[in-house]
Amino acid sequence: MGEGMSLTVEERKRVAEAWMTQIADTLRLKTVIVQVGAGNLKESVELARHAEEIGATAIACMSPSYFKPTTEEVLVEYMATVAAAAPTTPFYYYDINFMTGLYCDFNRLLTITRQTSCPSCPPLLSVFTMSASFTTSVSSQFLPALALGIDVPILNGFLGGIYRRLKEAFDDNDLQTARQQQILARKLTQLREKYGGGPAMVKGIMRCLGVNLGSVRLPLKDLSEEQVASLGRDLQDLGLTE
Repeated sequence: MGEGMSLTVEERKRVAEAWMTQIADTLRLKTVIVQVGAGNLKESVELARHAEEIGATAIACMSPSYFKPTTEEVLVEYMATVAAAAPTTPFYYYDINFMTGLYCDFNRLLTITRQTSCPSCPPLLSVFTMSASFTTSVSSQFLPALALGIDVPILNGFLGGIYRRLKEAFDDNDLQTARQQQILARKLTQLREKYGGGPAMVKGIMRCLGVNLGSVRLPLKDLSEEQVASLGRDLQDLGLTE
């Protein structure tokens, strides 16, 4: 949902713990990556330490978005400090630059990471990115991303079934079906422009699909009842609801 930044540290811990119970209680969920990025280093370190304590599969961390790292070297130092708080848990840098306002040179970032000595840090496994300037696996680009060998998308839950069918078709060399699913995903994500995007739109879609995820928190605002009804009709036109 992307609402972690609207939660307190304690709320984020409880959410992470709730997801971890699903690994124990269901065979469907096998991986939980906890996003620990915050507005300050102390909270990210606390969340990273907690994620390791509860057995998270991996940790991802966004950059702070108010006082931002000014160079790739500073960004690596920041991430290394967070990673050191959970030394036995795989670590990812999570780039979502249109939200954080931080744009960096990924080649330089990874080069500096490889050259940085931090014995207590787990290796930086990869960069999760939703940047428009870097190879991504977001909703409008998953099929070309698969062709480049990127097979783990960043997505909202309502895209899960579409992406699963797309990936299965791609693996079976059924490119016609894969393209159809990519077009459907693209049409679905284009609704963001119509309804403003963000958590409110995602929660509106989930509500239309029968899953009520509650309200967003200020300064965000929920979709109006009229917008939800219109969204429901749009989803019906796409064949996603009856």
